[in-house]
Amino acid sequence: MTGRQRGRLSKIQAIRSVTIDELQELQQGVASEIGAGSYVEAVKLQADLICDQTLIAPFSEEICIAYRNKIVEIYEERVTTTNSEGKSTTSWQRNERSLSSEERRCPFALQQGNQLIPVDPEGAEVDFVEILNRMEPPGQLNLNANNAGLEGAAAVALQLGSALMATNVNSRQGQSYRLIGYRRVESIFPASGSVFVVAEASDSGGSLVLSQPKQGGLFLIRREGEERLLKRLQNSIRIWAIGFSSLAVITLICLIVALLGH
Repeated sequence: MTGRQRGRLSKIQAIRSVTIDELQELQQGVASEIGAGSYVEAVKLQADLICDQTLIAPFSEEICIAYRNKIVEIYEERVTTTNSEGKSTTSWQRNERSLSSEERRCPFALQQGNQLIPVDPEGAEVDFVEILNRMEPPGQLNLNANNAGLEGAAAVALQLGSALMATNVNSRQGQSYRLIGYRRVESIFPASGSVFVVAEASDSGGSLVLSQPKQGGLFLIRREGEERLLKRLQNSIRIWAIGFSSLAVITLICLIVALLGH
C-alpha cells in the first residue's frame, strides 16, 4: 500500500499546476503552430465547480454531479458444523447480498473568474461522501420506479428484480433462513464548491476538455485541495513507516530473547 501511496504522491507533485487562462493560451498556441487537436498535457488545478444539468440522487434526492447507491439484503442462515470429534453444533450466521447498485456521473465545468473549462468525469477517482445509510425492516422496502428515481428500462428492471426478490424471500423463509431487513446506502459528490482536479487536458475532440488520460495516468476529482491531499498521503506513508519499523524492532527483540533462552 505504501508503495502505491508514494507513487501517487510523487505523480501529483510532478504534474504541473495551471490556471484555466494558461490552459487556453497553451491550447491556442499549439493549435496555431501545429494544428487544432494536437494539444495534450497532464495538469492539475483548483477551481469552482459549476453544472447546468445536475443529477438528483434517487434515495436522498440530493443535487449532485455524481452518485452511487446500493441496496443490500441482510439475512441469517442456520448453519450446522461438525468438529473433529463428530459433535454437531447449529447456529445462526448473519450474511448479506447485493440486490441492486447504480452509479451515475454527469459532465460539469470548472470556473476561475470568467474562464470555464469542461470536465468529462467518466473514469475519474471521485471522493464520494456517504449521506445515507439506513436499515429498513422486512416489508418496508419499496423498490418501485418512483422510489428509486429511475425511468424507462432501468425502472422496469428494478420492478422485475423487486418481484423476484419477494418470491425468493417467501420461498426461503423457514427453519434455515431468517430475513433481517435491507440496508440502503447512497453517496454523492456535491454539485458546488471548490474542487481539485488532476486530469489530462486535450483538444483532440475538437475543443479543450479535462478528461481521463488516454495513455494511463492519474484522474482525480477531489473535494479536498492539493495541500490537504498531499499532507494526508504523507501522513499515511509516515504512519506506515513507523509501524513497519516498530514491527522490525519487536521481531529483532523476540529473536534475541529466543537465542538467549537457548
